[in-house]
Amino acid sequence: MVDSDAQMEYYKGLIQKNPAWEFCGIYADEGISGTSRWGREDFQRMLEECEKGWIDLILTKSITRFARNTVDTLSTVRHLKEIGVSVYFEKERLNTMTEESEGILTIYGAVAQQESENISQNVHWSAVNRFKHGTFVISRRPYGYDKDEEKELAVKKDEAAWVRRMASMYMNGMSGVRIAECLNQNQVAAPYGGLWSSEAVLRILFNEKTVGDCLHQKTYSTGTVPYRTEKNRGKKPQYFIRDDHEGILSRDEQMRLQQIKEHRLGRQARMNPRGSGETYILSGKVVCGECGRTFIRKKEQRRKGVSIKWRCPGHRSEECQCYTNEIWEVDIKNTFVNAFNTLVGHADELFGPIIQGVKRIQEANGLHEALGTLNQKKLELKEQRHILRQLKANECIDSALYFEESRKIERELSRCRSEEKQLHSRGIHQDTITGLQATLHQLQGYDGKMQAFDGDQFILLVREVSVGKERELGFHLRCGLNLYEPVL
Repeated sequence: MVDSDAQMEYYKGLIQKNPAWEFCGIYADEGISGTSRWGREDFQRMLEECEKGWIDLILTKSITRFARNTVDTLSTVRHLKEIGVSVYFEKERLNTMTEESEGILTIYGAVAQQESENISQNVHWSAVNRFKHGTFVISRRPYGYDKDEEKELAVKKDEAAWVRRMASMYMNGMSGVRIAECLNQNQVAAPYGGLWSSEAVLRILFNEKTVGDCLHQKTYSTGTVPYRTEKNRGKKPQYFIRDDHEGILSRDEQMRLQQIKEHRLGRQARMNPRGSGETYILSGKVVCGECGRTFIRKKEQRRKGVSIKWRCPGHRSEECQCYTNEIWEVDIKNTFVNAFNTLVGHADELFGPIIQGVKRIQEANGLHEALGTLNQKKLELKEQRHILRQLKANECIDSALYFEESRKIERELSRCRSEEKQLHSRGIHQDTITGLQATLHQLQGYDGKMQAFDGDQFILLVREVSVGKERELGFHLRCGLNLYEPVL
């Protein structure tokens, strides 16, 4: 900034000292690359004033300051020349009104462009290298976090509290738009100023950093001028770091948010076999308890209006001869309400013993103690990695030693993860306990009894509904439990 101010003062003085010149102004785009005219507001303003005839001579320090894109440099200079405006490049001592200027300008412009592309490639190589070794420092902090003294992400309590409130509001049926309105009404500061939007809310809730992970190279810059930022859809490798920092939400909470989002977008349910192009809350979820086929949704005109029923496509067909009867949608929903209220009323006595039983099985297999030892080992290795990064940042160790020790730590972490997978494969997976605990937490958090069918609760709890011949429904829960309830 100091260098920029000094340059502006220099050129202002240079112009004002010359009696033949009249000072029109300084046109400088701070912090903007010269690789493209796009986004250079002062540069565009200067060209507009040239078109109006207010400027007939432009002084610039060098070709690289004017533009690092050969095409832009030549096309702009040619156009200015046509309207009687000359450009003087001080470093190259080149005036565009001379005959030999275009050839020289082409050479200088191409060199400047190549330099810029080389710098871009070097910067990209450096960033990728840091991605691989886990030393890349995020330049822009995500909402809910601050940077500590070691430039690591640390939870910012006031913002994190709002992230948790956003998650709670979303789980309780509020849309991203409504949550944004609530934040604006409460005058909560948005991440980068301005007002909250639905996109900003959803971006925070579904960002992997919110649960403590980090995914590098979601976007990338094209390697040639003019540079563009592209979304990475598999063209470049991505680098995922699990447990990079402390999470604000748990992975289970984010998974529940994702399930609700998919349901609201109509993507959770599968299309029915007839391919109507429409999806409904029960689409793809109701299956026949006898033949296993997915039920088809049917409309039927009744005295009180149109009613919906579901039937097995193999019912009395020549191919299958299935005898499971069709069922009204309202019966499925009412039966779910009864089943849900039963679960809520007996959640602790039902889930508590199951969770404890699963834990006892793990302990009997020696899994609990072994997993605890591995987790402690992983924490120690991550602490070693953190200290190593600090030593490298403070230049206490050279790069060769840093990379050697980093590889050792990463190999040891990889070994721990591999052992962890083997232990899980020998017994009950930890995800079973996590799923049961999440379901118990969901039921405990429900206020009162369900009076009418709640689609969000259904999506969160139920993986599939099976219909038996004896008018009995089986609700197969995501946590692995099965609940059977007679149709009233």
